[in-house]
Amino acid sequence: MTSTIRSGCLRLLGVALLAGPTACEVDDGERSVKSPFGRFTETTVSSFTTQMPYSRGERMFAGVVGQVEVGGKQVRRYKIGYEIATPSQLGDPQTQGAEFWINLSGDTMTVAGFQESKILTATIDPPVQVNINPPEGVPQRVVLAGTVVHVDDPTPKSAELVVDGVLATRNASVETAMGVIHGCRHYTGSITLAGEGVPEFLHGVPFAAEIWYHPDLGIVAGNLPELGISTGLVGEEDFGQATSGINTIRRVGTLTSTNPLFGLSTWERKREFDADKMTHAKMLLELRWAGDEDARSREAPTLQQVVVLFNTTWGYFRHNLVESPVSFFHPEENGKGYRYWYAFVDEAAKNEPGDNGIAYSVRVESDPSLPPLRATARIRYNLFTQSQ
Repeated sequence: MTSTIRSGCLRLLGVALLAGPTACEVDDGERSVKSPFGRFTETTVSSFTTQMPYSRGERMFAGVVGQVEVGGKQVRRYKIGYEIATPSQLGDPQTQGAEFWINLSGDTMTVAGFQESKILTATIDPPVQVNINPPEGVPQRVVLAGTVVHVDDPTPKSAELVVDGVLATRNASVETAMGVIHGCRHYTGSITLAGEGVPEFLHGVPFAAEIWYHPDLGIVAGNLPELGISTGLVGEEDFGQATSGINTIRRVGTLTSTNPLFGLSTWERKREFDADKMTHAKMLLELRWAGDEDARSREAPTLQQVVVLFNTTWGYFRHNLVESPVSFFHPEENGKGYRYWYAFVDEAAKNEPGDNGIAYSVRVESDPSLPPLRATARIRYNLFTQSQ
């Protein structure tokens, strides 16, 4: 049992880097397709690469999978899934992973506990409120005290996690698999565990930690150097939550030599053809070289090097790729000398046969010999109903 606890605790410390301040608010569905990428919502799923003991180079997906009641409060279950291939597997109850029970309202985060693959459960009752936007450079201490229950020992035991940290800056930049991300809050500090519910090898030992948090994307990078644990954002997607009328879906990711494809499709939302072909869909794609220097100086890829398609179920729409010195999706990057390329389509598919829904999609395929290329896309469309 000791080795199981050791592995689980190290993994838990690692994924804790992903579960810090997380922006959760509902997209009103009315914003222009050319607006900034937008804040993390309850339907957003992020993907990360991680380096940690027992899990070298693993890709993890993270997102909200429901709610839990702690101390009379309903708290979101923010889950990081292990060893899954697609974001859709995150909500499967059988998916192994760590859950962090947190709410965010403005700059106040409420922390109520966590659970490691239903093996180890820690409950903070009453939940603790944390200010995630303190003054820069002023040391802060957060104490999370509660009880721990292990599947092999159901007797509750006391445990305490103490975070001593500081908000170093609100305007940091950090390198990730998605390229350099600007406009981040950079937190530094240490984590200390104590109490009879904490394994002896972790008891009372401070571990240095740092986190980079972006106001829209949430956690984008983290590091526990003494444990050899690090994580960084790979991409993010959100398929909306509308049940009728307008729905908006979005995705950001990086095309690389090993993963030269990027796509966004309305069909992915529910594996259904639920887009209305009789009303226009607005589809916007932004391309930017992921590397900082490439983004400033490298020319646009040729049509032979990068293929861009705007598709429907049966056909495609013509488009032009136009250079821009500014980003609609990532305005925090503007003024840094980056070059962007845009394609925009505002079309319907009224000539497609049948009285049924269709799919609208954006697809990018890059030559594997090219440097990493970041792609961001949004589709705003009407949901199909049979009465239409």
